[in-house]
Amino acid sequence: MSEELMQQCLECGIEKPLTTEFWHKDSGRASGMRTRCKECVRKLDRATKDHVLSACLARLEMQALDLLNNLADPNKPVSNKTYHVAELYERITFYFGGADGFARQVAATYFSAVPGSQIRQRILGDVGRMAAKVSDMGAVERDLRHVSTEDLERLYNERCKEHVLKIVDKTVNEIENASDGTNASAAG
Repeated sequence: MSEELMQQCLECGIEKPLTTEFWHKDSGRASGMRTRCKECVRKLDRATKDHVLSACLARLEMQALDLLNNLADPNKPVSNKTYHVAELYERITFYFGGADGFARQVAATYFSAVPGSQIRQRILGDVGRMAAKVSDMGAVERDLRHVSTEDLERLYNERCKEHVLKIVDKTVNEIENASDGTNASAAG
């Protein structure tokens, strides 16, 4: 009866049978197998992938923060136009790999957090508020693919009128309050 050949893994130090069940093939080695067992190779691959993803996310986060800092700093014009909120959102999500990338990042953060943790509660709260806001804005009336350009322009114009009226009302109230303060001081 022949004894089974064994090989010690350089990573974990465990001696395992020299078979393809435990080792990847390597024709350049005398044993015909790699020096790290399959389990350790998987762990190293996973760690490398996690490191690369973390570095990529850190880079994207830095780019997004730079963009926000540039947008917030009037001395650093990003372009010669003012951004609409939708454009700003689009630019930010671009740095996360678009809407799908942003959604995947949120989902990954949610699922990597401890169940019941504050992170999960915040994400659920934010998603709920976002859904309510989208609903309040009437953005869920129809699928965007079924909305014509004319409808979008009409909705945009309506929203602009609403915002202009709010600004005008606020300005009129501020002027009235300022003149009331002037009249009160003149009367006193």
